[in-house]
Amino acid sequence: MKLRLTKAGFIYALITIVIGVAAANTGNNLLFVMLSLLLSFMWLSGVFARYNLKGLTLEIEPPSSAFAEKETFATIRLSNKKRLPAFILKVRVRLESSYGEEETLIVFPQVKDVSERLVLLFPKTRGYATLKVVQVFSPFPLALFVRYLEVKKTAKFVVYPKPIPVPLPLDKSSGRKKVGERPKDGLGSGEFLGLREYIAFAPRKLIHWKSLAKRDELMLKKLAEETENPLMIEVERLPGKSLEEKLSQATFLVLKFESLSFPYGLNLFGKKIPPSLGSMHQKRILTELALYGKEKA
Repeated sequence: MKLRLTKAGFIYALITIVIGVAAANTGNNLLFVMLSLLLSFMWLSGVFARYNLKGLTLEIEPPSSAFAEKETFATIRLSNKKRLPAFILKVRVRLESSYGEEETLIVFPQVKDVSERLVLLFPKTRGYATLKVVQVFSPFPLALFVRYLEVKKTAKFVVYPKPIPVPLPLDKSSGRKKVGERPKDGLGSGEFLGLREYIAFAPRKLIHWKSLAKRDELMLKKLAEETENPLMIEVERLPGKSLEEKLSQATFLVLKFESLSFPYGLNLFGKKIPPSLGSMHQKRILTELALYGKEKA
């Protein structure tokens, strides 16, 4: 635990020194009483300040999904293991990426047991980003001194490319005018091929109820029609003028096809991911787009 003197603390210390010198030179008992009070007050302030920062543990929960040039939120969770609450805690958070560094200050007015705060993030570019908590400090109780702890808590996450709208390609081979047009039930009606991840608002007749008993989670039936003429997102053939535009357009298509429950795959300059659906498939493809050409640390 380290100590930093504030402006008010500097003035307080200066007054204490002046009174101490005057008391020593004059022998005035009243000045000695004032000096002892000031020193006692300073000592008590230090005791409370040290106790205020003891017994604290900190956790970082990175964003569930983050896109370049889009707002997202991380969670800072502060736990207090002491009997008494901790007051006026400030957490210095730093976002590091290939673009540079940005710092944010999060204030916890009081932490009794566990307290959470959201951190607004605005990543500038795709790729890896690291959220770091570098310092926890407090001016409590009198703001004469600031006690602080150097913290090394990090959370690494992937920032996906910024989605840029692009016209949906035509799927002439299947007879549909536009990609995403589905049969009436929206999820196929052919031969049963297996199970797939559950999608909200899916028709009841496609829900595989037995999976709830076996896996403790709902699954959907995968039907044959669903696998006919799946889409491959050919990044190289997208109309973007630069690599970043193509990756951003591919990101838009991934989000669009997933929302339409239309199976899709990826061809990223020769690296192919077969068509599928679901949150894990979407995350895998978005991660490949985000880290293309970046250092995969």
